[in-house]
Amino acid sequence: MAGATAAAINAALSLILFGSPEMQFRTDVIGLALIGVEPGQGANCVVPVKIDGRNTAAPHAEGDDAESGDYSTHTRKQATTEWAEYWAFALVTGKAEAIAASGGYAGGNLIAEEVRDALNELSVKLGAHFYAGNHLATPPELAGAALAVDGSDDNFAGIDTGDYTSWKAGEATVASASLTVAWIRENLFRPVKNATGRNPEYVTTTGALMDQLKALIGANAEVVTTITTSGGGKVEIAQDFGATAIRIDGVPFVEDRHCTAGTMYAWGRDAVKFRQLRKPLDADATPAEIQQAILQLTNQDIPLSMVETMIRAMNGATTIVPTIEALAKTGDSRKFMIGVKGQLAWKRRNALAKAVIT
Repeated sequence: MAGATAAAINAALSLILFGSPEMQFRTDVIGLALIGVEPGQGANCVVPVKIDGRNTAAPHAEGDDAESGDYSTHTRKQATTEWAEYWAFALVTGKAEAIAASGGYAGGNLIAEEVRDALNELSVKLGAHFYAGNHLATPPELAGAALAVDGSDDNFAGIDTGDYTSWKAGEATVASASLTVAWIRENLFRPVKNATGRNPEYVTTTGALMDQLKALIGANAEVVTTITTSGGGKVEIAQDFGATAIRIDGVPFVEDRHCTAGTMYAWGRDAVKFRQLRKPLDADATPAEIQQAILQLTNQDIPLSMVETMIRAMNGATTIVPTIEALAKTGDSRKFMIGVKGQLAWKRRNALAKAVIT
């Protein structure tokens, strides 16, 4: 495609195909969408952690001098995990493209459709690994909740829970027939409240357990369609996810099809974020070059000021933004790669709790 660099074309494709990336990644990917996104940096995902260690505040007599034993400090550690890299691919053959261009395909833009399908496939994988991912796998995956909210890892993210007991989440198990609201208060809410002073912001669970909760609460269950979180602001779960929640003691319970079977996860305020590694959209191409690429790709001459506004919006997005690359053509097909690089930054494990219902 003469007149436009590969970098400009890739940036233009991102603007054209993913003008609202957050809506793509909020399609039935609930847990990941609720926690909020922040930029990543460095060779690894590193979270500074402060463990309670001050213990010398005390009354003193008039005129007393301070001694070495009067000083104390918190313990500072670094929770460290490797970045995870995910990709999905789209391919359109020359024949399929020609048939679509001649009016033989009623679906519209075949390339755009295939790329969006690849994006949805990738988003579902990320949504599943939000719970089931293994950061110690090869290659590394997301540090999923099933491992992060689990005391069996005595050295999660490099911090020894034997030495630092506050680097543990709350855990409890109950038989299905014994599940009650009182049990939930004591074993799911209380660990988070003891650690943070607040109830959990919300709880995610499976469809089967949501049905059991609704039966347990009965006709008095309060239905929730909007959740306000510290990470994602106001989230319209009914509109964005096609789901509703119910409240217990003011805490929304949300159904997530990716949630670990037989498990409820209670999420404390800012306990975890998704950190994404990505280059600015205009890192390798100027806005003018991207404008030219959009013109060649779509035959639309968008004003430069509008292109700059679109670039700023993408660069400043607080949701997961995938990258798209048009791969080199090696035959009679067009190939595209959609990628996300990032990791779950677990900031306060003791602000999390899980209940396993057997």
